[in-house]
Amino acid sequence: MPPEAEARVRSRGSLGRRCVALAVLSAVGVIAGGCMVGPNYARPAVEQPGRFKSQADSEAAPPVAPDWWRLYREPELDRLVAAANASNQSLRQAVARVDQARALARVAGSFLYPTVAANPTYQRLRSSGTRDSTVTGQRVARGVDVDDWLVPFDLTYEIDVWGRVRRSFESARAQAAASADDVAVVQLTVQTDVARYYFLLRSLDAQTQILADTVAAYREQVRVLSVQLRSGLVSPVVVYQAQAQLEATLSQLRDVERNRADQEHALAILCGRPAPSFAVVSNPLHEASPPGVPAGLPAQLLARRPDVAEAEQVVVAANAQIGVATADFYPRFTLTSSAGFESANVETLFSWQSRVLSILPSISFPIFEGGRRGRRLREPGPHRLWRRRGRADGSARVLR
Repeated sequence: MPPEAEARVRSRGSLGRRCVALAVLSAVGVIAGGCMVGPNYARPAVEQPGRFKSQADSEAAPPVAPDWWRLYREPELDRLVAAANASNQSLRQAVARVDQARALARVAGSFLYPTVAANPTYQRLRSSGTRDSTVTGQRVARGVDVDDWLVPFDLTYEIDVWGRVRRSFESARAQAAASADDVAVVQLTVQTDVARYYFLLRSLDAQTQILADTVAAYREQVRVLSVQLRSGLVSPVVVYQAQAQLEATLSQLRDVERNRADQEHALAILCGRPAPSFAVVSNPLHEASPPGVPAGLPAQLLARRPDVAEAEQVVVAANAQIGVATADFYPRFTLTSSAGFESANVETLFSWQSRVLSILPSISFPIFEGGRRGRRLREPGPHRLWRRRGRADGSARVLR
């Protein structure tokens, strides 16, 4: 067999063995990928009574509509809530945090896949004039210029044997879910604050109307008593007492007006509007019964609480971080491979004879880091326990 043919056969055999090795390593990674260290999340048991303590009988109730404030049939309240939903700064920040958390989750998920990069290079070399040289695997003459064209495709992949990458992805997804629940918490808080301030303004408008009518009555009384004083029908003391009542009522009226201005300013901030250009038309609140909302069962109330859902997702994220910290104690397997073409002539660069391939599996095992990994492992435990206790405490407050 000619030497060129023999070399070609050896090259193909070597390439085949490398491909087999790459396939075996990939299969090992897939098989070992089913193993994940660290605890799996289990929802903590919370005792859920069949009824509330202050309620004799509880019945299942339909879920409250997201636009619950429309039950009050107040067009002005509808307008204010719509403005707050669109322009409240706290709500915008919460939505931005959701976008950030989801982006981080996508980044964490990307590590489940190999990284492939193309790094084409060209260099011009001059061989030594005093000794023989080899360029691109071929012997070249002394003292000549040689071109080196290289088009490699580099692959890097961490074989997730212990589930470190998957636990990181699980934690990031839980953080994104917690951020989404936080949006619901902030939105509900903003909506309830808008409704509370709106009806507080209407209550202050009613007080203002009553005090204004009282001031008008006291002024008329002072006027009448002043006429009677000039006629000698009453003593000056009676007039002084009426004037004192008028001044006291005027002081109360000014306090209520200042209070209304402060509450209107707070409502403007909730709606994301500058206070000078924001105003709520005076509309005194008359006696009326608020719409009834059935409480339902305690379990239903828990399911509707976004803050409880947020706390649970934070626990899920902390629980997954325990798996990440545990996996750091085990060796890390990385597969690096490069395949492409290399030639001294651009015309033969993409020919089969110009192919190159390298496979480099590696193992990294922690030996000594001053206890850093142990401390990192202990950190998520108290955090998870604290969050879990917080969730149980929040549930208990809801169910009482």
